[in-house]
Amino acid sequence: MLFEGEKFEEPEEIELKPSKIGQLVRQEIEPIRESIKNKKLLFLDSQGLRDVALLCLLEEKPATFVEITRRVDKGKEEDQSLLNQLRQGKDKFQEILEKLKLPYQTEWVKREEQAGYYLGYDFYIGRDSEKLKRLLEAAKNRDDKEIGLALGYPESACDAFVNKTTIDYSELPKEERERILKEGTFVFIPFRFSRDHWQEEINLVRKWQQLIKEKSPYLYEMMISIVGEWFKRDVVGLIKER
Repeated sequence: MLFEGEKFEEPEEIELKPSKIGQLVRQEIEPIRESIKNKKLLFLDSQGLRDVALLCLLEEKPATFVEITRRVDKGKEEDQSLLNQLRQGKDKFQEILEKLKLPYQTEWVKREEQAGYYLGYDFYIGRDSEKLKRLLEAAKNRDDKEIGLALGYPESACDAFVNKTTIDYSELPKEERERILKEGTFVFIPFRFSRDHWQEEINLVRKWQQLIKEKSPYLYEMMISIVGEWFKRDVVGLIKER
């Protein structure tokens, strides 16, 4: 269990410059790029790439939460092949976190849904041990606002989520939706915007986007290619509707 399982150890202090991060990304992720795109290897998604490889390390984000999971349809059972894939993904991800000297904690999960359930591993990751502890404590207490703050989200967005006053993507002005789509900003959005402060929150996301583009062009292009076509297909209708 997450809060009763293995304790994390504080990693030794090292300095990882952007060039070193880019090198690690290439060495560890490039060989399995096609497997990720073809869903043959359950590893990590664009959110995991964004947060772990750059934002945590460049001190733009204090902590993150990454899922390595797979949905099992209702009435079906997981087979050994699926369990092996999940285990491979977990082991590979742990190797990368250890190379990046990021403290983490993980647990096996099974989340029930109406259409089936998700099976796999949850990872809680911090830029340092104190930031990881803050995220773990917030998750233990199921404190949504504190979870958001621990993840580095703007307080305005955290308050809006708790108070159910977020703004849906389809409610943004058409010009803004078109810009988000055209510039690829949609790939880098990790939280729901607030109705009163969405402009400032989008600008923060654009800052993160630009940071990744400048420091690791390879990672940037990889993220766009993994989720870009899927998102464009799903949101283009929203843009045309309004």
